[in-house]
Amino acid sequence: MPTRVQPCQISYEKFSDTHSELIKSFQNQESDLVAFLCEDAFENQKRGVSVTYLFFIEENGARNLAGYITLLSDSIEIRQNKCLQTAFESKSIGYKTLPALKIGRIATDTRFQRRGIATAMVKFAISIALDTSVIVGCRFLIVDAKEAAEDFYLKNGFRLLKEDCLKPKQLYLDLFIN
Repeated sequence: MPTRVQPCQISYEKFSDTHSELIKSFQNQESDLVAFLCEDAFENQKRGVSVTYLFFIEENGARNLAGYITLLSDSIEIRQNKCLQTAFESKSIGYKTLPALKIGRIATDTRFQRRGIATAMVKFAISIALDTSVIVGCRFLIVDAKEAAEDFYLKNGFRLLKEDCLKPKQLYLDLFIN
Protein backbone atom coordinates (compact mmCIF):
# COMPACT_ATOMS: atom_id res chain seq x y z
CA MET A 1 0.00 0.00 0.00
CA PRO A 2 1.46 3.39 -0.99
CA THR A 3 2.28 5.88 1.74
CA ARG A 4 -0.31 8.62 2.20
CA VAL A 5 0.95 12.04 1.30
CA GLN A 6 1.40 14.59 4.06
CA PRO A 7 -0.37 17.93 3.50
CA CYS A 8 2.99 19.75 3.48
CA GLN A 9 4.00 17.71 0.44
CA ILE A 10 1.01 18.88 -1.61
CA SER A 11 0.81 22.18 -3.45
CA TYR A 12 -1.46 23.50 -6.16
CA GLU A 13 -1.48 26.06 -8.94
CA LYS A 14 -4.16 27.42 -11.19
CA PHE A 15 -3.69 25.88 -14.64
CA SER A 16 -1.86 28.24 -17.00
CA ASP A 17 -0.15 28.10 -20.37
CA THR A 18 3.17 27.51 -18.57
CA HIS A 19 1.92 24.00 -17.71
CA SER A 20 1.37 22.87 -21.33
CA GLU A 21 4.39 20.53 -21.40
CA LEU A 22 3.93 19.27 -17.85
CA ILE A 23 0.39 18.00 -18.39
CA LYS A 24 1.52 15.70 -21.20
CA SER A 25 2.97 13.36 -18.56
CA PHE A 26 -0.37 12.97 -16.76
CA GLN A 27 -1.65 9.38 -16.64
CA ASN A 28 -5.04 8.02 -15.62
CA GLN A 29 -6.95 4.86 -16.47
CA GLU A 30 -9.89 7.01 -17.64
CA SER A 31 -8.76 8.31 -21.04
CA ASP A 32 -11.49 10.99 -21.06
CA LEU A 33 -9.96 12.56 -17.93
CA VAL A 34 -6.54 12.73 -19.57
CA ALA A 35 -8.04 14.10 -22.79
CA PHE A 36 -9.96 16.78 -20.91
CA LEU A 37 -6.82 17.98 -19.15
CA CYS A 38 -4.71 18.00 -22.30
CA GLU A 39 -7.29 19.26 -24.79
CA ASP A 40 -10.11 21.16 -23.09
CA ALA A 41 -9.29 22.37 -19.57
CA PHE A 42 -7.25 25.44 -20.48
CA GLU A 43 -9.58 26.46 -23.34
CA ASN A 44 -12.60 26.19 -21.01
CA GLN A 45 -10.75 28.31 -18.50
CA LYS A 46 -9.94 31.01 -21.06
CA ARG A 47 -13.64 31.08 -22.02
CA GLY A 48 -14.76 31.51 -18.40
CA VAL A 49 -16.52 28.14 -18.29
CA SER A 50 -14.45 26.45 -15.58
CA VAL A 51 -11.16 26.72 -13.71
CA THR A 52 -8.68 23.87 -13.33
CA TYR A 53 -6.17 23.53 -10.53
CA LEU A 54 -3.14 21.28 -10.78
CA PHE A 55 -1.94 19.48 -7.64
CA PHE A 56 1.68 18.61 -7.10
CA ILE A 57 3.60 16.32 -4.75
CA GLU A 58 7.14 17.11 -3.66
CA GLU A 59 9.01 13.80 -3.34
CA ASN A 60 12.69 12.95 -3.42
CA GLY A 61 13.53 16.46 -4.54
CA ALA A 62 11.15 16.29 -7.52
CA ARG A 63 7.90 18.12 -8.13
CA ASN A 64 5.34 15.75 -9.67
CA LEU A 65 1.93 16.46 -11.17
CA ALA A 66 -0.30 14.27 -9.01
CA GLY A 67 -3.81 15.34 -9.97
CA TYR A 68 -6.19 18.03 -11.06
CA ILE A 69 -9.62 19.35 -10.20
CA THR A 70 -11.89 21.46 -12.38
CA LEU A 71 -14.49 23.69 -10.73
CA LEU A 72 -17.44 25.61 -12.15
CA SER A 73 -20.57 27.32 -10.91
CA ASP A 74 -23.89 25.50 -11.00
CA SER A 75 -27.06 25.08 -8.97
CA ILE A 76 -29.14 22.26 -7.61
CA GLU A 77 -32.87 21.83 -7.87
CA ILE A 78 -34.11 21.48 -4.31
CA ARG A 79 -37.25 19.58 -5.32
CA GLN A 80 -35.13 16.66 -6.54
CA ASN A 81 -34.60 15.67 -2.90
CA LYS A 82 -37.57 15.44 -0.49
CA CYS A 83 -35.37 15.92 2.60
CA LEU A 84 -33.81 19.09 1.19
CA GLN A 85 -37.16 20.39 0.02
CA THR A 86 -38.73 19.84 3.45
CA ALA A 87 -35.76 21.35 5.28
CA PHE A 88 -35.72 24.50 3.18
CA GLU A 89 -39.49 24.92 3.16
CA SER A 90 -39.52 24.65 6.98
CA LYS A 91 -37.15 27.64 7.04
CA SER A 92 -39.39 29.56 4.61
CA ILE A 93 -36.76 29.28 1.87
CA GLY A 94 -38.93 28.77 -1.20
CA TYR A 95 -36.33 28.82 -3.95
CA LYS A 96 -36.53 26.15 -6.62
CA THR A 97 -32.74 26.13 -7.06
CA LEU A 98 -29.83 27.07 -4.84
CA PRO A 99 -26.28 28.00 -5.85
CA ALA A 100 -23.54 25.40 -5.90
CA LEU A 101 -19.93 24.94 -6.83
CA LYS A 102 -19.50 21.90 -9.06
CA ILE A 103 -16.58 19.55 -9.34
CA GLY A 104 -16.60 19.17 -13.11
CA ARG A 105 -13.59 16.88 -13.28
CA ILE A 106 -11.23 15.39 -10.73
CA ALA A 107 -8.44 12.94 -11.44
CA THR A 108 -5.34 11.58 -9.78
CA ASP A 109 -2.34 10.42 -11.78
CA THR A 110 -2.20 6.60 -11.64
CA ARG A 111 1.28 6.79 -10.10
CA PHE A 112 -0.11 8.70 -7.10
CA GLN A 113 -3.48 7.06 -6.48
CA ARG A 114 -4.53 5.85 -3.04
CA ARG A 115 -2.31 8.39 -1.33
CA GLY A 116 -4.88 11.00 -0.30
CA ILE A 117 -4.54 13.32 -3.30
CA ALA A 118 -8.23 13.14 -4.28
CA THR A 119 -9.28 13.76 -0.68
CA ALA A 120 -6.99 16.81 -0.56
CA MET A 121 -8.54 18.08 -3.79
CA VAL A 122 -12.08 17.67 -2.41
CA LYS A 123 -11.06 19.55 0.76
CA PHE A 124 -9.66 22.27 -1.49
CA ALA A 125 -12.99 22.44 -3.37
CA ILE A 126 -14.86 22.72 -0.07
CA SER A 127 -12.64 25.62 0.98
CA ILE A 128 -13.21 27.36 -2.38
CA ALA A 129 -16.98 26.85 -2.02
CA LEU A 130 -16.96 28.26 1.51
CA ASP A 131 -14.88 31.25 0.41
CA THR A 132 -17.29 31.79 -2.51
CA SER A 133 -20.31 31.64 -0.19
CA VAL A 134 -19.06 34.70 1.66
CA ILE A 135 -18.72 36.73 -1.55
CA VAL A 136 -21.70 35.72 -3.70
CA GLY A 137 -23.57 32.93 -2.00
CA CYS A 138 -22.91 29.23 -2.50
CA ARG A 139 -24.76 26.62 -0.48
CA PHE A 140 -23.57 23.32 -1.95
CA LEU A 141 -20.64 21.48 -3.45
CA ILE A 142 -21.91 19.07 -6.10
CA VAL A 143 -20.51 16.42 -8.40
CA ASP A 144 -21.80 14.05 -11.06
CA ALA A 145 -19.99 10.98 -9.76
CA LYS A 146 -18.98 8.08 -11.92
CA GLU A 147 -20.09 4.76 -10.44
CA ALA A 148 -16.54 3.82 -9.42
CA ALA A 149 -16.20 7.06 -7.43
CA GLU A 150 -19.55 7.09 -5.60
CA ASP A 151 -18.22 5.45 -2.44
CA PHE A 152 -15.30 7.90 -2.31
CA TYR A 153 -17.66 10.87 -2.29
CA LEU A 154 -20.04 9.28 0.20
CA LYS A 155 -17.09 8.67 2.57
CA ASN A 156 -16.24 12.36 2.18
CA GLY A 157 -19.68 13.50 3.39
CA PHE A 158 -21.58 13.81 0.11
CA ARG A 159 -25.15 12.61 -0.18
CA LEU A 160 -27.19 11.36 -3.08
CA LEU A 161 -29.37 14.13 -4.52
CA LYS A 162 -32.05 11.76 -5.78
CA GLU A 163 -32.62 8.05 -6.05
CA ASP A 164 -32.69 7.03 -9.69
CA CYS A 165 -31.00 4.75 -12.14
CA LEU A 166 -29.20 7.52 -13.97
CA LYS A 167 -25.44 7.38 -14.28
CA PRO A 168 -23.51 9.34 -13.24
CA LYS A 169 -25.19 10.05 -9.90
CA GLN A 170 -25.47 13.64 -8.75
CA LEU A 171 -24.15 13.99 -5.23
CA TYR A 172 -24.17 17.04 -2.98
CA LEU A 173 -22.48 18.33 0.14
CA ASP A 174 -24.38 20.98 2.11
CA LEU A 175 -21.68 23.41 3.17
CA PHE A 176 -23.69 24.70 6.11
CA ILE A 177 -24.64 21.37 7.65
CA ASN A 178 -21.61 19.09 7.27
